[in-house]
Amino acid sequence: MDIKEMAKRMFHAFFIIFTGSILAMCASTALFFGYSGILLIVIFEVLVLSVVATLTMMVLYSREELSKRQMLVRYLIHFLIVSSIAVFAAAFWDWIYLSEPIEVALVVVLVIFVYAMVLPLDLYHGKRLAEKLTQKVKEQSEHSLDVDTV
Repeated sequence: MDIKEMAKRMFHAFFIIFTGSILAMCASTALFFGYSGILLIVIFEVLVLSVVATLTMMVLYSREELSKRQMLVRYLIHFLIVSSIAVFAAAFWDWIYLSEPIEVALVVVLVIFVYAMVLPLDLYHGKRLAEKLTQKVKEQSEHSLDVDTV
């Protein structure tokens, strides 16, 4: 995958990450704190966190074809990075206290929720990209066969 395709992938993922994060934040505040509204500053903080989480997708970038095992390891590393960033950002913005294991676990669960939304869509996007590239290769090989026969 070239860097241009990775940038497109990250652009698409950002909107899913941001939307999923807002949904997770609203659901968790309603379920655990009894209110359904979130402050505008929290939306901005989620936006910042979503941008940072999207940028960490560069961990998944490779110029070479990766094996399934290599890709799985990269996704695991990426998940650990995103979870760590989310936990420390949540503590920094006073959403949670690091001394409260339940609150830390809640953030990790929310990251899992967002990750579960992004991963299938990202894999689908990658599959579509692979299909497009395969089609282009077929077209080019057919075109070169046509030129050779003339």
